Amino acid sequence: MSTLVTHLLLAQTVITGLVTGDSSRAIQGAIVEIASLGRSTTTTARGTYTLVVERAGTYSIQARALGLASSSRGIRLGTGDTLQVDFVLSAIPQELAPVVVTADEAPLPNGIMRGFEERRRLGFGRFITRDMLDQREHDTVSGMLRGIAGVRMVRRPTDCGDGYSAATGRGIAAVELSKTTTPPATCGGGTPLPTACYMSIYVDGVRLWAPGTPDPPDFEQMRNSHYEGIEIYRGPSELPIQYQGTGAACGAILLWSRLGN
Repeated sequence: MSTLVTHLLLAQTVITGLVTGDSSRAIQGAIVEIASLGRSTTTTARGTYTLVVERAGTYSIQARALGLASSSRGIRLGTGDTLQVDFVLSAIPQELAPVVVTADEAPLPNGIMRGFEERRRLGFGRFITRDMLDQREHDTVSGMLRGIAGVRMVRRPTDCGDGYSAATGRGIAAVELSKTTTPPATCGGGTPLPTACYMSIYVDGVRLWAPGTPDPPDFEQMRNSHYEGIEIYRGPSELPIQYQGTGAACGAILLWSRLGN
């Protein structure tokens, strides 16, 4: 082994740990990441994980899993350290609306809205259906989102064309997390938007915007009549697995384009 390779190996810091639930049950498939470094991994069937970091410093490491509250820890890494960081993730009480069953459950639709209905039936996130959009067909998506608990519409500066962008409304902790993981949001010629934990935006399953890139969408320019349905996930613990990853610390909004009239 060359001297250079030996030096690089000695400079690495190895972080290991165990992710469990409230009952000390190992959690498989939990995501453990240091977002500021773009480093992440998933836990094994035994709930264990390993992350390798190439440089010393102070970082925030987070563990999360679907249906459980995420957990973050501040860590200080030296050169060539080996550090163990364990996490215990608690279940999130779900605020489900009362359900009155009057007939057999409707069959799932075909096409892109099938996934929408499957996720809606699981009970995670918040959902705006076509019927709800039709009731306010002359309104904007901005107006619909104002009625969703945990979502905050942030006024855009005049230099950015006015209007409103969407951020999670889950308090100071979310805003502080967004400061450490992404650059400040800007638009136009670099005009800064108010500090907030801006949500990632997807249209028909394709990511349109993510924190760290300029020009978050203006929901005042989006008409309800243009969409078949909208999904709102107010944090990474609510997000379906296919939408988790870097840039998801503040949650996401999924818009599905109108199918016919």
